Amino acid sequence: MTTDARLFTDIYALLGAFYGALDDGTADEAAALFLPDGTWMRQGQLLTGPAAVRAALDERPADRATLHLFCNLRLSEITGDGCTATYGLFVNIGHDGPQTGHDGGRMLALMTCSDHVRRTSQGWRFASRTASLRFRNALA
Repeated sequence: MTTDARLFTDIYALLGAFYGALDDGTADEAAALFLPDGTWMRQGQLLTGPAAVRAALDERPADRATLHLFCNLRLSEITGDGCTATYGLFVNIGHDGPQTGHDGGRMLALMTCSDHVRRTSQGWRFASRTASLRFRNALA
């Protein structure tokens, strides 16, 4: 499969914007990256549309601190206005603390993700997102 560099760069930028918004705690920015009927299977709950994504992210604890790192991006099912992005995702989840920046208790998760994305007049947006947990471990 040959992927044009511009498409790869565009999808990489979409993923970077989404995970950056999650890590920065900006639910509005993350939610805006979904199509009106876009779905996200998140923690066993199917979210549909930007409002549902925003509401779910607004329920996260205020002291939640995350770092999402994605790698091994592969594009498939490429059409004129869409494609599927498959990649690995490393997520480090903790809580901000007053002294150290985190409370020492963290969760590490490694996942395989598959996102269907579509080009719109506002840029690339998520049509659907799913993830399969590969590994999870509590860290002291």
